[in-house]
Amino acid sequence: MDTSIVVPVPKKGDMKDPNNYRGISLIPTLSKLLSKIIATKLAHIDKKYEILVKEQAGFRNFEECVA
Repeated sequence: MDTSIVVPVPKKGDMKDPNNYRGISLIPTLSKLLSKIIATKLAHIDKKYEILVKEQAGFRNFEECVA
């Protein structure tokens, strides 16, 4: 489940210039769903057992990240 399809998406400009394209990775829906389920379960485990310290708040729900 660690594969994705990379699709070139054109930017503005000359379509013949390869530098005017950017790659977009298309991840299978099942992989995205399983990743979300696992992340949610791990977040509940962390909240219950306080595995991560408060200073490690980046990208966590309901936590502030103040520098």
